[in-house]
Amino acid sequence: MANLKKKILGQVSGALGDLVFRERNGSNIIAVRPSSFSTPTDPASVERRGKFTMAAKLAGAINDSTGLKSLWENAAPSDLSYFNYFVKRNYIYVTSETPGNVIELVPGGGFPFASTNVDPAATQFDLTISALGTNNGIDTGVEVNIQTLSVLFLSNPSGENVPPYTFFTLSSGLQPLSLTDPISFISPLSGSQTLIYNQYINAKVYFALVTLDAAGKIIHYSVTEAS
Repeated sequence: MANLKKKILGQVSGALGDLVFRERNGSNIIAVRPSSFSTPTDPASVERRGKFTMAAKLAGAINDSTGLKSLWENAAPSDLSYFNYFVKRNYIYVTSETPGNVIELVPGGGFPFASTNVDPAATQFDLTISALGTNNGIDTGVEVNIQTLSVLFLSNPSGENVPPYTFFTLSSGLQPLSLTDPISFISPLSGSQTLIYNQYINAKVYFALVTLDAAGKIIHYSVTEAS
């Protein structure tokens, strides 16, 4: 066993080849990985690994959305990266097979909204919402546009040699913000995304709204909804 005194790599944990890194009382400890080590295969351990993989892949989808990523970067505590913070917040909701119905696409505490049409399809995601109302703290003098940010979860592949599930992100065009009228959004899929979509039987979409000022800066965001 060795003690890494100069933290060239920062705080390190986990395994790298035959070495195992542990953090103890603020120091990094390096040890040789036991030759007898084997990955646990009991159901609880398999599910934990699957849950972590699901949360990490969902975080990867968040990383692909400039808007969603910026929200988590601003919300993450100083001792956690936004990626790890997202995984920590969402690990409790997911299973090894599905993100479930209650995840945090945004950091929480957003304004509510009601959707009247939700239609994820192979070429675009259509969404219509009811009027937002005037009691959500939104200032239309500053917040002039609104947009949908969404993550599509595809599962149950229809063919062989296709991953059991995948994620990708979508965003709608900017719409003028109105608090008194319904608003419709269209989030188009790219050609490559359509090809992937057609390889799966099941599709689930998670989405949130963001309001933006004239410079394109996000001011407020909504709760996360799923369909």
